[in-house]
Amino acid sequence: MKHRVIALLFALAGTLRGAEPAPAPPPSALPEVHIGQKLALSRLEDRLSQPGAEPRWSKTIGKLVGAYRTQLPFGGGTAQATAVVTALAANAPDGVLRGLRIELSDPSGKRATVYIDEDTFADVKQGLADVASMETRMSPRSSGIGYGGAAIFWSRKDGLLPFTASTYAMADNEWGLAVGRAYPGPGGSAGLFHFPGREVAELTALIDRGIQALKEEESPPAPPAPKPAAAR
Repeated sequence: MKHRVIALLFALAGTLRGAEPAPAPPPSALPEVHIGQKLALSRLEDRLSQPGAEPRWSKTIGKLVGAYRTQLPFGGGTAQATAVVTALAANAPDGVLRGLRIELSDPSGKRATVYIDEDTFADVKQGLADVASMETRMSPRSSGIGYGGAAIFWSRKDGLLPFTASTYAMADNEWGLAVGRAYPGPGGSAGLFHFPGREVAELTALIDRGIQALKEEESPPAPPAPKPAAAR
């Protein structure tokens, strides 16, 4: 009897060792925000979230939409996000705040808004350039989803930006761009919005156009010189 019990235990141990592991959840492209971690909160977002606050100037720059609909793994829902980019300026007690607003939505009804302040443009553009360099290095996956991001969206000495972006790859050679909020704020919860079939360069182009529009708003062209009076 004793030998039968020992044999049964060994058989059970072998069965457990050979059991298929449960599928792991997808690795997140969102930074892990720790208590006490410095956050680079958007002053423009804070200003415009005040009751009755309105921008002093705004211009819609353009829209980016996922090239097609697809189903995200692990119950992630249907992906075909939309991003509307707007250039904004708002009055503040210490001057004028300028930046970009990106309004995000997807077919599930999820929505969020993320702001990029003027003084963080260089860091955001550097991050997007780093993400773009990952696009050619992302390999198709046999299952699940994998992300390729930028260090500046994960660790930044001046504080974590509210904006984050990454490229992603799934099975069947599906790939795209993911954009979202790195942490909660007035504009919504932290989360990613997926743009199947879209490249980082397409979002970068919209951001560049928005930055140019802000420069033109800040320094409008001089009015034409008056025509000289006709000689009598």
